[in-house]
Amino acid sequence: MTIKSPETFQTIEAFDDEIDLKELFLVLWNGKLVITLITGFAAACAVLYALSLPNIYESKALLASKGESGAGGLAGLARQYGGLASLAGINIGGGGGESSKSMMAQQKIQSLDFFTRHLYGKIVLDLMAVDHWEASSGALVYDPDVYDVKSRAWVREASYPRQAKPSAQEAHEAFLGVLALSEDKKTSLVTIAIKHQSPVVAQAWVALIIEAVTEELRGSDVEEAQGSIEF
Repeated sequence: MTIKSPETFQTIEAFDDEIDLKELFLVLWNGKLVITLITGFAAACAVLYALSLPNIYESKALLASKGESGAGGLAGLARQYGGLASLAGINIGGGGGESSKSMMAQQKIQSLDFFTRHLYGKIVLDLMAVDHWEASSGALVYDPDVYDVKSRAWVREASYPRQAKPSAQEAHEAFLGVLALSEDKKTSLVTIAIKHQSPVVAQAWVALIIEAVTEELRGSDVEEAQGSIEF
């Protein structure tokens, strides 16, 4: 009877734990058909899903405030004498700088009040009811389960407190989902981006936002300058 030393057992155990690459390759090769079918099926599903998604277009624009904007230069006048007034401990405004205007513009654009007064009535249909955009004709196709084009009525089923026609609050949430704002800290330029199924609609919304926020900021400058002069 032969007794093996501990070193012999360790050698045999180490040998048994080694991976046979040739055997592993043969296993994979024998299952190549199954692997190919699974990979091909997954790729086909991914392609079909991607093709089923509607095309989304993005429109961008830069928003920059004019340094001397205001009614007849009143804002510039307030800034001109702001330094002299500050020596007397009086703050007449106008020293917010371009960064403060950029921040104010972003806050206004994202606010519910701004959306309700300037955008809701004009974009709610194209925001909440569009199914897809036909590139060949340039026409928007609305979801018949949401909006009836013939009767021009909202027909979607909505549980309380929501109604058939989306409220300003509900539409505002959807609007924030397609809106993107970013600011260049060095130049204080604000980039406005809108995503939509239609590139025409996306571009129109960007123009509408810029026009509305410009009107609001101009009005704020006029009120500030007039208040400074009266003071």
